[in-house]
Amino acid sequence: MDERSISGPTTVCELEAGDVRTYMVTPEDVGLARAPLQAVLGGEAARNAAMMRGLFSSPQPGALRDMVALNAAAGLLVCEGADTLAEGVQAALSIIDSGKAAEKLKEWVHFSQWQAIS
Repeated sequence: MDERSISGPTTVCELEAGDVRTYMVTPEDVGLARAPLQAVLGGEAARNAAMMRGLFSSPQPGALRDMVALNAAAGLLVCEGADTLAEGVQAALSIIDSGKAAEKLKEWVHFSQWQAIS
């Protein structure tokens, strides 16, 4: 799998100041529950888009929300928007639940459609 997973441990390799540190992260380490991989599997592009739109427009606790938050948390950590992965998870959950993720998705869709016709 090429993402962090809530289905089990994820091996992380972190490069900082020329040093590589490798460690494992579990969902429990960042305050999330484990869920089977089948609970978050996507499929064709249209199905994946529908899953994200559904999650962002009507956020409900569950495996998909947790998986998205865990992976968004990694981005927040890299961009220094969070000091720890666990803090990033909480920030991502807050963004999803507030509706800000849905608004950003709408903006991105609008922008990408505008680019396609330009």
